[in-house]
Amino acid sequence: MLRYAGSDGGVKACYRSFLRRQKLICIGFLVLAALCVIVLYGFSNNASQSYWTSYSVLGHHLFGTEAPPGKFTDMIFWDRLLPRAINAAFVGGALAIGGCVMQIVFRNPLADPYTTGISSGAGFGATIAIAMGISLVPGLTGDWAVIANAFILSLVPAAAMVAVMMFRKTSPAELILVGIGIMYFFGAASTVFMLWANPSDLSGAFRWGLGHLESVGWDNMPAIVGTTVIGSALILLMSDRLSIMNSGDRGAFTMGEDPDRVRFVCLLLTSMMVAVVVAFTGTIGFVGIVAPHLVRLTMGTNTRYMLLGSFAVGAVLLVASDALAKVLALPVGVIMSVVGGPLFLFILVKQYKREHFV
Repeated sequence: MLRYAGSDGGVKACYRSFLRRQKLICIGFLVLAALCVIVLYGFSNNASQSYWTSYSVLGHHLFGTEAPPGKFTDMIFWDRLLPRAINAAFVGGALAIGGCVMQIVFRNPLADPYTTGISSGAGFGATIAIAMGISLVPGLTGDWAVIANAFILSLVPAAAMVAVMMFRKTSPAELILVGIGIMYFFGAASTVFMLWANPSDLSGAFRWGLGHLESVGWDNMPAIVGTTVIGSALILLMSDRLSIMNSGDRGAFTMGEDPDRVRFVCLLLTSMMVAVVVAFTGTIGFVGIVAPHLVRLTMGTNTRYMLLGSFAVGAVLLVASDALAKVLALPVGVIMSVVGGPLFLFILVKQYKREHFV
């Protein structure tokens, strides 16, 4: 009997090790796919040049090899396409890992990074900068005024939700309702200012709200990549606590964890990371909802793997959508909504079949 128990324990350990390796391999393939999409994104948009010319541009800048023919080719690939692809990957990763965290801490499969009202606050800030010429930071004009306004006002909804958590014990459902109320308030305020604005300025404010990656480049990369890497790393360090949150508030208390404190820290980290991203790119929807569900269907519910997988899937989704957006000359937010909507319905159907017929 003891021998059998030991054998059974060994089989379980081997099976867990196999599952762990399988998940790591899946995540590795997702990261590799993201890198491939980034590379193909840059090369496929250089339609008038061969792939080898694009490779020579990359080799020239990274390794000092022979310069490619033509400064125009170098400018198109190195100064526009490559930084846009890299930024798109990190923006998609930030939105996806933020959506994964929100779905866990709020225990709601429909939660996303914008649940706190960040997108509506950023949209209001961009609207008053573009349509009314108002800058919250004296001396800033143009795109930097839009970015500064969007970032500052995107933190207002998050600060309001944090204040509610500090002064009143609230459930996850109540916090979501607070975020929805703030979102409608800023949405209405944006509409009022757009009605007051000059009609010639409305197109810029409207286009910003659709989500875009046209204006991101090397100069924006330190803020986007740095914030995403730091925020994602801190969230990954909390993966064990997030795993405990899956058992609910009572379960977390039973295991010695304060769910309100975990929710507070996660909300703060996610809000700061997403606020920076949204300030540069506008509102890009569905990445934060679709990516975590795709990972949950394919890799299970292990929190650490879900966070890593969500980041990789979000990067792939947004870079691929931005490549398609360039071909169709549409904002990436529109393409992501067109792709993400049917994909989300497909995920819901798959989950329903798994829960009811398996």
